[in-house]
Amino acid sequence: MNTGTKALAMALLVAGCSSTNPEERAVMGYYSPPWQSGLKAIRPYPYQNSICQEIGYNMVSRDFYDDSKLLVGCPKTEQGAIDDRVAEGGEVVGYIHHWTMIHMPRF
Repeated sequence: MNTGTKALAMALLVAGCSSTNPEERAVMGYYSPPWQSGLKAIRPYPYQNSICQEIGYNMVSRDFYDDSKLLVGCPKTEQGAIDDRVAEGGEVVGYIHHWTMIHMPRF
């Protein structure tokens, strides 16, 4: 076996050892897209390139919905984004799978 083949075989072996445990993946920064959690994402919040999403009303989000507040979801692993929303006046109201639900005041 030549050196290139050995390196490729080693890389494939190492890649095959990665975890598929969802809880371990969450610790490493994995989160599911909103739709996989049953959430209806409307648009990124507060900016176009933001990781958090404005969440629309549906059967999954209805328990968190409040017409007087904006419902925003941020991945649980994105603590900096969650802290930013709270600093802007948001209130964490619960969790849906990998997403933290936050009520934001409407201005």
